[in-house]
Amino acid sequence: MKKLFISYRRKDWALTRNLVEELRARLYANVFLDIDSITETDFESTIPQNLASSDAVLLILSEYTFDPNRIHKDDDWVRREVAMALELGKPILLIGVDGRVPPPAAELPENIRQITRKQTIKFTADFFDAAVDKLVAMIANPNGDIAIPLRRDVEQAEARRIRRQRIQYGFALAALILIIGLGALVWRQSTANGSTTPTLTPTTQIAQLNTLPPTTNTPAITLTPSATTVNTATSLPNATLTSKPPLPTLTHTPAATPIPIVNSNAEWKPHILVQQFNGVDMVLVPPGCFMMGTASGGESDERPTAKLCFPTFWIDLTEVTNSQFDTFKGKATTPSHWTGPNRPRETISWTEANTFCALRGARLPTEAEWEYAARGPDNLIYPWGNIFVAANVVYSANSGNQTADVGAKIRKSGASWVSALDLSGNVWEWVYSINKPYPYATNDGRESDTNDNNPSRARRGGSWAVPEPLMRSADRNEYSQSYPGDFKGGFRCARS
Repeated sequence: MKKLFISYRRKDWALTRNLVEELRARLYANVFLDIDSITETDFESTIPQNLASSDAVLLILSEYTFDPNRIHKDDDWVRREVAMALELGKPILLIGVDGRVPPPAAELPENIRQITRKQTIKFTADFFDAAVDKLVAMIANPNGDIAIPLRRDVEQAEARRIRRQRIQYGFALAALILIIGLGALVWRQSTANGSTTPTLTPTTQIAQLNTLPPTTNTPAITLTPSATTVNTATSLPNATLTSKPPLPTLTHTPAATPIPIVNSNAEWKPHILVQQFNGVDMVLVPPGCFMMGTASGGESDERPTAKLCFPTFWIDLTEVTNSQFDTFKGKATTPSHWTGPNRPRETISWTEANTFCALRGARLPTEAEWEYAARGPDNLIYPWGNIFVAANVVYSANSGNQTADVGAKIRKSGASWVSALDLSGNVWEWVYSINKPYPYATNDGRESDTNDNNPSRARRGGSWAVPEPLMRSADRNEYSQSYPGDFKGGFRCARS
């Protein structure tokens, strides 16, 4: 498998992560991104090793890439990576963010001036998908310098190989059965005539069958979102969420007795409640408050934080599965990429997911409800706690480039404080809310059901295709309401 090396500035992380997910989805390649697999202490050895073993380099070219205050320093990593790639003669493609091109060669260090002669592909937020299509076509061109095959082509070729293998196996098995049958017939005839016949042992044929290679499954991959709108200008006022946004009217199932407000996650643990609604397991989320967003660290679109409070509501125990989607006769333009009955239903638009939840007498959760169900009053970093545990999630490092059955026993320790499963990883989950800057407020139009201007709706929870930093429960993602979906994105439903 060929390898692509991604060189970028940390300030360009949002676009970089989206582009990498797209490339991993479409190309049969190992796309190396430093944050996926190495720590800061590994850079000196690991970066040169991976760059040297790569077949091509993609340089994310933004206003920060050739910052004169950094690019002229000998220890600047972008400068070092570009210089190494040029010295090794690696094919280099420039990703021009917002149409940016390299500065004049005279403004760059002498050992990287050749970068100005490399081809640039222009990327903008409005035409991200079109730019990705052009980039993938260029990389996959069999007559080009890189010539990395498309993942779908490799998968189709593998499927054809498996079919041929099975046909060959079938012919061999039929021949073996025929030989054994003929042997048995000869033996019967010789016995009837009172004579003996040497025993037929089809050792050779069996040995040949045993040498057939085992059937293998080649993993598939996905597509991703565009950069998130960020607001860091204002400081946080406390806000209180006292009622639901104007969503479809739903059937309310009251608890037998009033549920008291919880002040910590541990208070609710002895009372966790799972109940079926129309045959689907949902978990009760008790009334309480938490701080939505991230006060420090994380991404800038997670700030400023806001204190939000909630009445009781229900949320699905797991992501909606293919089986559930079929049972309720859900409708989607595109079928799931992985069709196992307990795999999450992916490749679905926000509108299709919202319509499906209504078929169940439910709705999509708001962005605030989703985060509260994941973090609780303790404001946890991950659904299970504040330390990342790889075994609790399906993400880029352990997914095998595909989704997994929802709620698998091996991941039960990754359940949230209300016992909801896979709120981190497996597939991104659509929520009802329009993606708007924080602080989060329910009266600013983000909970509107309008279709005006095709608003971007939020997705939460990370997926099988993204690295550890995106497994945090406060991390945000978005796509336009009309986006037809990809096989990294699914959903779950909620109800009041």
